[in-house]
Amino acid sequence: MNIIPVLHNLLTKEANRVKEWIKFHSKKVQLPIYSSHDIRNSGFKVAPVDANLFPGGFNNLCRNSKKMSSKYFKDYISRYFSGTRKVLILAEEHTRNKFYLENLHSLSLILEKAGFESRIGVLKGDFDDKKNLETADKNEITVYRINIKGKTLSAGEFIPNLIIDNNDFSEGEPVVLHSIHQPIIPSIELGWFKRKKSNHLQFYNNLIEEFSLKFKIDKWFLSEFYESVDDIDFTKKSDFEKAAEKIDKVLSFVNGKYEEYGIKEKPFVFIKNNSGTYGIAVMSAESSYDFIHMNRETKNKMSFGKNKVPVKSLIIQEGIPTIDKVEGFVAEPLIYFVGAKPVGGFFRMNTERTTKENLNTRGMFFESDNLCPMSSDTFGNAVKSNVSVENIKVYEFIAMVSTLAQGYEIAAV
Repeated sequence: MNIIPVLHNLLTKEANRVKEWIKFHSKKVQLPIYSSHDIRNSGFKVAPVDANLFPGGFNNLCRNSKKMSSKYFKDYISRYFSGTRKVLILAEEHTRNKFYLENLHSLSLILEKAGFESRIGVLKGDFDDKKNLETADKNEITVYRINIKGKTLSAGEFIPNLIIDNNDFSEGEPVVLHSIHQPIIPSIELGWFKRKKSNHLQFYNNLIEEFSLKFKIDKWFLSEFYESVDDIDFTKKSDFEKAAEKIDKVLSFVNGKYEEYGIKEKPFVFIKNNSGTYGIAVMSAESSYDFIHMNRETKNKMSFGKNKVPVKSLIIQEGIPTIDKVEGFVAEPLIYFVGAKPVGGFFRMNTERTTKENLNTRGMFFESDNLCPMSSDTFGNAVKSNVSVENIKVYEFIAMVSTLAQGYEIAAV
C-alpha cells in the first residue's frame, strides 16, 4: 500500500480548493516566524511526529534554502514589525554544543542577508559581557550576556527592535523577560515549561479532520492517534498503570485501522515527554507490558527531560515506521518554514536505529539531497534518497497544516 500517489493526486487535482482552504486558516491566525516539522512516511500513511517552534538546525539547510529563508524573514518582519533594523537572537545557554553554535551562526547570517543587524544573546552564561566561541565548522561567533534595564533589553550597546527566541525554556519560565517592551517572537509563553505536544496534535488533528471531510479522505492517512498522561510520577505504580491503559487504548485504535486496511505490521507507540525536545525521554513499545516492565536504565532516561528537568506529562503517539532512506540508512524528513513559506529542509538519518525507532539520538547525521529546493517550490530528483518529488509535495502540505496548527497554538496563548 502506497498512500503517496493518492495524496499527491488529490493535492494536484484539487490544488485551487486546497490553496483556498489553507488561505482561509492562514487569515485566522498569525503563523510563527519560523518552524520545523519532523515527518514520517510509512507507505500507508504520512503524518508529522514533532513540530518545533524554536528550531535549530539552520546550519543543515542547503545554500538555496538559506537564501530563500533570508527573503521570507525580510517579508515576515516587514509585515508584522515594520521599521525593524536590529534583531537579537535569544539563544540557548548550552554554549559547549558546537553544532548548536553553528546553527546560531547560520541563523545570524540569514538575518543579516535579509538586511538586518543581528546579535546573539543569552540570559545566563559563564561570562560577564561577551564571549567568542568556535562553531562545529570552525566559524567564530560572539555571544553576549543580555542586560535588562527598566523595560529595555540590550546586548552590550546593541538595543534590538525585535527579539527572535531560539531558546525553548525547557528549564522554566523566564520571568525577567515579561517586563521588557521589545517584542519577542515566538512568545516565551510557548516554551516547553508550558507548551505540550498533545495540544499541538489536537489542533493539527482538528484541521486534518476538517480537511478530510472536505476532500473525502480518511483522516488517519494524514494524522495519528494519541493520548496524554499528566502528573506522571515514575516512582508510583499507579501512574504506570494509568499510562498503560492509555497505551493499550492507542494500540487498540491503531490495530483496528491495520485490520481495516490489511496492514500486516505490528502496531507500536512512541512514549515521549509531552513537554520536551532533543529526542530526550523517548521510548517505543508494542504493548503496555513493555512500558510497565521497562528496565532501570530506561526508567531513568524517561524520568528526566532536557537539562534534567523531571518529566511530568507523557504523550503516547501512534508509532509510524519510516520507509524513507538516504544512502541506505533509515531516514525521516525535516521540513522548515519561515512564516507561511516552506524553505526546504533535510533528512535526519541514523546508523544505529531501525525504521520503528527514534532517530533523534546517537548515530544521527543529516543530508539535504533533494529536500534542497532548486527554486521556490521546485525540487529536483533524488540523488541519495528514495524520496520522490511527489513525496516532497505531500511532506510540504503536511508541514503546512502543522504550521497552521502552531498558529492556533499561538492564538490560544
